[in-house]
Amino acid sequence: MSGIYLFETKTKGDVDKLQIERQLKFDLQTLMYVTALEKIKEATSGGVILGNHLIKGVRYNVVRRPLSGGVGNIKPHAAKYTKTKATPAETAAEFYERLRRDYIAADPGYWFFRVRTDISARDIQVFRDTCLDPLLEHLCWWYDTETPGVGYNEIKARGYPPMHYRTPFGVWSALEEGGATEYDAYLDNGSEAGLRRVETLFTEL
Repeated sequence: MSGIYLFETKTKGDVDKLQIERQLKFDLQTLMYVTALEKIKEATSGGVILGNHLIKGVRYNVVRRPLSGGVGNIKPHAAKYTKTKATPAETAAEFYERLRRDYIAADPGYWFFRVRTDISARDIQVFRDTCLDPLLEHLCWWYDTETPGVGYNEIKARGYPPMHYRTPFGVWSALEEGGATEYDAYLDNGSEAGLRRVETLFTEL
């Protein structure tokens, strides 16, 4: 059936096609984009671009990164010397040409492929109900508590923020993975090594 598909292109080192297809139904970035498309349709009654077409899912182009482990994780040839011959080290141009010729061009289907995941209106609603909306409510509650001039009674009247939400794919936590970052060291002992103070977040926006 015809419809609208969100088009994404990502580069990845470790790729599992079946896992990507499954995770796309509850991926934070992807489902936020799909939700935005739904809201645009609602606000504009489809409009010229979206029309009356249903939003059907995601077409997800994947470019596998070479030199990140596994197939194609090669190194430039070093110089070799024998009693009768000296072979110079492989230049950068020669190295990348060998990577292109012997690996990428030899098996393009391994390096470039598309995953198509169908996403229903119910999938979008489940994502909103169990993840996105609770997160946004929590963010709004936090903002109000930190904003001068917003009365305590006004905040209290809104009730406590949703405390439970389903963690989406695409979110990584060093704490949940058993690791730690420079930020954890700062919280623990005040060390700012590896950190940088900024006045504006997300300057690219």
